[in-house]
Amino acid sequence: MKNFELIAIGLIILAPIIFIVLHFVTAPYGKHSKQGWGLFISSKWAWIIMESPAFIIMAAYLFYFNNLFDNFHFYLFALWLIHYGYRSFFFPLRISNVKKNFPFSVMLMALVFNFLNAYVQGENIVHGVQYYESIDIFNWNVILGTSFFVFGFVTHVHSDHIILDQKKLASGQYIIPQGWLFRFVSNPNYLGEILQWLGWAILLNCIASWSFFLFTLANLWPRAISNHRWYRSKFEDYPVDRKIIIPFIY
Repeated sequence: MKNFELIAIGLIILAPIIFIVLHFVTAPYGKHSKQGWGLFISSKWAWIIMESPAFIIMAAYLFYFNNLFDNFHFYLFALWLIHYGYRSFFFPLRISNVKKNFPFSVMLMALVFNFLNAYVQGENIVHGVQYYESIDIFNWNVILGTSFFVFGFVTHVHSDHIILDQKKLASGQYIIPQGWLFRFVSNPNYLGEILQWLGWAILLNCIASWSFFLFTLANLWPRAISNHRWYRSKFEDYPVDRKIIIPFIY
């Protein structure tokens, strides 16, 4: 078993522990920001610093090993780089808040994860050359995985757009998000990310890709619950029929 697969297994083992812990401890950034977590930096720079390694590392894999790849490999790299190009650069540049309200310790933990995960996913694509060369673009997992990924990415980006635009109109204050999937759930942005990496897991269908999905689920599901509770505690007129993350269900 290769080193990156051992790390992936470690992430799978760690995921349920993270899932349980985050039901009791909410990471203190954004609307949950609070003192007691050491040094703070601006949200804008925190997002750039902790997310950009995932873009840079995968771009390096693409550059150095491109002679090994066929079109399907380039397709996988394109999906990854589109997401992390948005998450590392476009999203942070839209954040208007320059206050030092993002804990350095939380940023550091996310940075370590993104380094490890980019290594795991990059090594998997490079060392899975023979497997991915045999993939037919009409395979069920390619069609289903791509559908989840694209729908999740659009959901994620559009939800961010709504939150940032409405917060800007409210002069930086938190308000009840309105429109689109916010009519049904409090956290369509998290739903989008979870669907994205579920699509990635189905598309590649290996230990590495499933480890990323499970770790994403373990992080975002408890935070979605915390966000929902926060909205309900802050706004007396918060819609009572709005679910947490899955429309009409939960």
